[in-house]
Order: sequence, then structure tokens, then C-alpha cells
Amino acid sequence: MNTKTHAVLEYQLSDNSVVYLKNEKQPSIILKKDIFGIPANEIKEKSWNNTLALQGQFLTQILHTESADKKWFNLVKYSFKSKIMTPQTSYIVVEN
Repeated sequence: MNTKTHAVLEYQLSDNSVVYLKNEKQPSIILKKDIFGIPANEIKEKSWNNTLALQGQFLTQILHTESADKKWFNLVKYSFKSKIMTPQTSYIVVEN
């Protein structure tokens, strides 16, 4: 009997590309492209889709730190507009 636990799981996307997810029984977000943006007119209050979009943009900043300074302001602005707390705005809440 093989009881070895793998640290990651392979997941094949519809375009036949493969991504690897942590094997931790938690939800994960997969970016279809590594640079993710949100059009300002798509931001709505307390929307689940906006929550995923904000998280996608946050992951983009982690992957592409060279663009983080430019994208940071929009991420904070969209967080306030959508009334969804993000890692960037949680610090502002603590300070206030």
C-alpha cells in the first residue's frame, strides 16, 4: 500500500496546459494568464466575482513585482469601491 502524500497536485486546464496546486484541501485560484487586470467599470459592491478578480490582481503583483507600484493604487481603489478587504487595505484598517 502506497501512503505517500504529494505536496502538489497536477491540474490540467481546458487548453491542455498544466498547473500545480498545493495538496492542502483548500480552495485555490488559477490565473489563466500571469498578468491580470480589472476594468474599472466592472467593479461592483460586495461581488464574489470582484473578490476573485481582486485576488487575481493581487497574485499578478506577486508574480510581477516590477509593475506592483503602478497597480497598487488601483487595487486599493477597487477594494474601497467594491467594499471588499484585500491584503493591501487590511493594513489601512488596522492603522485607522
